[in-house]
Amino acid sequence: MVEVTSAIETPRRGNERLLLVEDETALQRATSRILGQQGYEVVLASDGVEALEIFGHDGNGIALVLTDMAMPRMRGDELAQELSARRPEVAIIVMSGYDFGDAPLANRLTKPVAPEALLRAVREALDG
Repeated sequence: MVEVTSAIETPRRGNERLLLVEDETALQRATSRILGQQGYEVVLASDGVEALEIFGHDGNGIALVLTDMAMPRMRGDELAQELSARRPEVAIIVMSGYDFGDAPLANRLTKPVAPEALLRAVREALDG
C-alpha cells in the first residue's frame, strides 16, 4: 500500500498577535477566521487611520501587520511606511487585488490568496 501525502503543507501554528487592516467586512471576517484557526490573536482595523490608533496604544504587542493596499483614508503602503518608522522590526505584509505599482514593499500578497499561501506568508514574515 502506498501512502499519499499532500503536496501543500500547512505552516506551523502561531500564537503571535496580528493586526489585520481590511476595509471589506466579508474579507476581514474570512481572513481573521483563517488566522484565528491557526492560533494567532487577531486585532481588527478597517483602515489605516484606525490601524495607527490601535498601533499607538498597543504597538509593542503586535508582531505583524497584514494590510490591504487600497483603502479609504490611507493606503496600505503609506501605513506600512508609517509603522516601519515607528517600529522598524514589526513585520508587515501588504495585500492587493490590483497592481502594486512602484510601491517599495518587501512582503506582498496578491488577492485572492489561498489560505495556505496566506498562512505560509505570515509565518515566513514572522520567522524572517
